[in-house]
Amino acid sequence: MGTVNCRLECEGIGLIRSPGTRGVTKCPELRCPLNNYGIAGKKVLSITMPWAWLILKHGKDIENRTWFTNYRGEILIHASKKPEPDYLDILRIVYHPRELDEKTKEKWRYLNAALCGCIIGSVELIDCVKYHDSTWAENGFWNWVLRNPKIFKKPIPARGSLGLWQYKEYGKK
Repeated sequence: MGTVNCRLECEGIGLIRSPGTRGVTKCPELRCPLNNYGIAGKKVLSITMPWAWLILKHGKDIENRTWFTNYRGEILIHASKKPEPDYLDILRIVYHPRELDEKTKEKWRYLNAALCGCIIGSVELIDCVKYHDSTWAENGFWNWVLRNPKIFKKPIPARGSLGLWQYKEYGKK
């Protein structure tokens, strides 16, 4: 029985090709692109960096949008391909001026390069209201209330889209 590597070589786990068959079986690694990373059909929201990372890592519990949604449940967070041009100004919201040193700025430059254009985690969307009392809520916008942020161990490359979109199967357009 020979083996074939999956396209991204998901942590070195190979695909098993059954003797006498043309295709390959599904990779045992759930997050393999041949298994659609285990996220096919899930709802995704594209958010620019650093906002996407602030939701997943720094307690940003509100996403401000101009539009309402009835959807409730898990949404995947996609870091848009291009970060906010003034992301250093945005980081001043989170970091004390003494903490925003060259090392921190370099870390953010790395995060932007590594994560932009990828699905980087998930959150639970529990409500969509106006005038939430969170410090992250902006008046005049719909405040999407988020909880249970989870960061993925490996970013999943994906082309983003406007609105709340569904992740399609790997390789399909």
